[in-house]
Amino acid sequence: MKADAEHQPFGTRLGSGRSSRVSGAGVTVADDHVVKVVENVDAVAEKYAAFYRLGQRFSFHAPSVLSVDRAAGALHLERIFYAASLRDLYSDAIYRSEYREMEGLLFTVGRALANIHLNLTQEAAVDWVAPTTLKNRLSEYGYNIDHSPPVRRAILHGDFGYSNLFLRTDGQLVILDPCPDGIVTHGCWERAPVYVDIGRMLSCLEGAALPLRAIVRLNTATICRMQRTFLDGYRDVANFPVEDTAAFAFGYAIMMEQAAGSKGVGSIVKPALRYNRLVRRNFPLKRKLKYYGRANLVRDDIATVPTYSVPKKE
Repeated sequence: MKADAEHQPFGTRLGSGRSSRVSGAGVTVADDHVVKVVENVDAVAEKYAAFYRLGQRFSFHAPSVLSVDRAAGALHLERIFYAASLRDLYSDAIYRSEYREMEGLLFTVGRALANIHLNLTQEAAVDWVAPTTLKNRLSEYGYNIDHSPPVRRAILHGDFGYSNLFLRTDGQLVILDPCPDGIVTHGCWERAPVYVDIGRMLSCLEGAALPLRAIVRLNTATICRMQRTFLDGYRDVANFPVEDTAAFAFGYAIMMEQAAGSKGVGSIVKPALRYNRLVRRNFPLKRKLKYYGRANLVRDDIATVPTYSVPKKE
């Protein structure tokens, strides 16, 4: 799938400019490389190298490690030029109501994640421990992670979402920064249910981290279509069952965790939007208001937002 010419300016965010600048926590963008300061630099460098090799095998691109500065705890990484973020591409598709190319990209993204889960190995990987708040969110959905049937576990990307998925102008998928997000994942090499990575992607397609004007244009049918396309791509490669209930439970839980950490207008509007989605799915919501303390914001006059798109339980 080729990126449209109108998307090329988004590449400035990954490197069409030439000056050094700070682009995020611990990340400095230089003329021809990116410097990322990390904890446990050797472990992170090893994971970046593993992702680069996987990309060569499975037709996506991950930045190569140019050098390791152990004294500074920093990686010098290949800089990716002229690439559009998945967030921008999805927003643009929503504004244009044109999703054909987005569906092709999401199928590719699903296949790439399944190949990562099947082929990323590390003997020293540690077992992921679900944060208590995430368990609470899963319970809200009706999913008990401690008493659910055994699920497939794999080494995670750790932050598989908008900020780390891009499309180059030559049509190749780019996957960045296989590191923990600090909210749901906390270790570089963590082995966890595959639904942790899957759920983050589903939460993105639900509208997490999109501009508010894009969120309110989304409808249930479109969200379902995008989420199903991503899951179809994942299932096209996976040699194990992928259960809808678990996938969407993690998608919901991660989405709510992100909303809880938002600030400004988003901290008011987004929980109210999610509340109304739950109302329409007949959840016992009064007990959940304590998580927000914003009952006065949840009114019938804001119930026109899209419903949450997970399938209803039989």
